[in-house]
Amino acid sequence: MPPLSSVPHLKKYRTKYPHFDLSGVDSEISQIGCLPQPGQVVFHGGVWPVNSGGCCAGQKFLLTKPFSTTLCAGVAGAHANTHNPRQLWVITVSPTISTPVFFFSNNRNQFLSYELEVLFASGATIECTAERQLQHYQIIEVSI
Repeated sequence: MPPLSSVPHLKKYRTKYPHFDLSGVDSEISQIGCLPQPGQVVFHGGVWPVNSGGCCAGQKFLLTKPFSTTLCAGVAGAHANTHNPRQLWVITVSPTISTPVFFFSNNRNQFLSYELEVLFASGATIECTAERQLQHYQIIEVSI
């Protein structure tokens, strides 16, 4: 991926969130992003948006804005800890993925580099495939 200095909308997303231009971020991801590898697993810590009590296998929704994920389950767990209920998404990229992503640099000089962030553009369909409880977390298995 190019340096943030050459993608101003993604740089603003990374450094000024939530004050960023949604269409600009989507445009830059579409122009320079790539498709994630089918089978790739990423994580997200946040509340399932369809039903506040959790997901049901087969539930789907369309992403209407960029979707932040991480290659690190610990980072997603930290984000899940800021929500109630604590939901940790385990997301597997499907073979039919057509939504590009932007992989942020993990160079130590990069802002939030420890997050190992993978940002999906708007437009992907998310499907809950299973859910279970693991100690203090609801684990939501997802296909994207």
